[in-house]
Amino acid sequence: MLGASRVIVVVFCIAFVVGGLALAVAFPGEGGIFSGMVLAVIGVGGIVALAFERMRYHSEADERPSDDPARAGGDPPGTRLPPSFRRTDEVFVDPSSGVTMRVWFDPSSGERRYVAEGIGAGRGPA
Repeated sequence: MLGASRVIVVVFCIAFVVGGLALAVAFPGEGGIFSGMVLAVIGVGGIVALAFERMRYHSEADERPSDDPARAGGDPPGTRLPPSFRRTDEVFVDPSSGVTMRVWFDPSSGERRYVAEGIGAGRGPA
């Protein structure tokens, strides 16, 4: 399902394509072909850009609130991390799930992992 802003953009882009083609047909000798094709290309470009924007960013399912912290990029409570990871004091609330996440850090690689807080969350060396 498209959001309201995407629907508005699609409607305007379709109007550009249709209007551009109509302009090219209605005024073929008075610069209408060039002007009409410019409008049509802008409309098609907008539709293509919108399609690529949807593929580039997260899916609509990933943007919905959820109780599943793993879908937002974190690990669920109780995840066993390799022994090289150290628990940090850094915690935050994941905006997409509302779950409190704990940051774990591996000093040897610089990798950070985010584990949902809960009973038994983030087992590993303290």
